[in-house]
Amino acid sequence: FMNKLVIVSLSLALVTVLVRSYRLPNIFMFAEDQEDLSLRVKQIVIDRQLTLISAKFSTTRLYLPPGYLYFLAPFFIATDFHPNAAIIAIVFLSGLTSLFLFLAGQEIGGLKVGIIVWLLYTFWPIIHTWDRIFWNPNLILPAVSLALLSLVKIHNGKAKWVWPLGLSLAASLQSHPQGIIFTLLTLLYFRRHWLILLSILFLSVSPLILFELRHHFTLTQGLVHGSHFIFRPYYLMFIYPMLFLFLGWFLSRFR
Repeated sequence: FMNKLVIVSLSLALVTVLVRSYRLPNIFMFAEDQEDLSLRVKQIVIDRQLTLISAKFSTTRLYLPPGYLYFLAPFFIATDFHPNAAIIAIVFLSGLTSLFLFLAGQEIGGLKVGIIVWLLYTFWPIIHTWDRIFWNPNLILPAVSLALLSLVKIHNGKAKWVWPLGLSLAASLQSHPQGIIFTLLTLLYFRRHWLILLSILFLSVSPLILFELRHHFTLTQGLVHGSHFIFRPYYLMFIYPMLFLFLGWFLSRFR
């Protein structure tokens, strides 16, 4: 059964990658946000200027830890800083997301639920659009999906999955401020192993804390005096993996 599950899960992930890749080079957008991310990776790899903060989030002057920049570095190195590095990175992350969601659905209700969840994620129009953009929120969907898979595994008695849970929450904090909301909700829901989880989270945000201490809390001051917050629909991106799991479970009830 495990061999069958591996084959099915990897095959579905491959299909998701192909769907996300379809005509992507022809429509791929490389504008200000994409240039900012690429420039910061270039500063890390070529200029050897390691950074403690991420790219700036919107107009609020909010910065996050730099984990996503270091995650992108191998893709840019492998392609000699060709713009296709961004395409490879985002379709790779979409494949991971589909894999985590399928496995979470399968863990909840078997192969049927897993396939329904995979179908919803792979072909949901707005998710298909967001997945094909190279931007800071790229880590949100795979991070949330891995967190949900970890929670299901822990619920089923596999306590060692607290480590992937902690890593997934840490990854969400590297990507977008909505990761802060998801992390807080997860900690409120999962009130065990807090020492492990908080230790991982502290390590993940320690570069940002170090930057603030070295620069007299300039980021905090900038955030306080920054522009007004403007809500955008993708700020709730983290809800979609939970929605897909619920719909997968609900739809599987019908014969």
